Amino acid sequence: MGLLEIMMAALVSLTGSSWISPENGRQSLEFKSSLVSGNAGCNTFRGSYTQTENGLKFTNFATTRMACKPAIMEQEFKFLASLQNTAKVELSATTLTLKDSQGTTLKVLNRKNAG
Repeated sequence: MGLLEIMMAALVSLTGSSWISPENGRQSLEFKSSLVSGNAGCNTFRGSYTQTENGLKFTNFATTRMACKPAIMEQEFKFLASLQNTAKVELSATTLTLKDSQGTTLKVLNRKNAG
């Protein structure tokens, strides 16, 4: 099985899946074809993604420009930075772990529609 396949073969690719941050329920990712969209905590965003057997890369981000409380904006900045720095991914039936090129975990998200 490839890196992005899970044991039960319920999710072979990210296309059509939705993920949410357990630390901040507003932060989310939704994958459709080669497009990704979601909420960064305050602002919504959209962009492109490329999924390979060994990794995941996000590109061409555009975000809305609302201002929120400083603490929320700091969380949003870190979330968007984790997406921009993603190079590798680990996927299970219930979690999506984004990692940088060195294998350091950047963000763990829960499958939105998991049981």
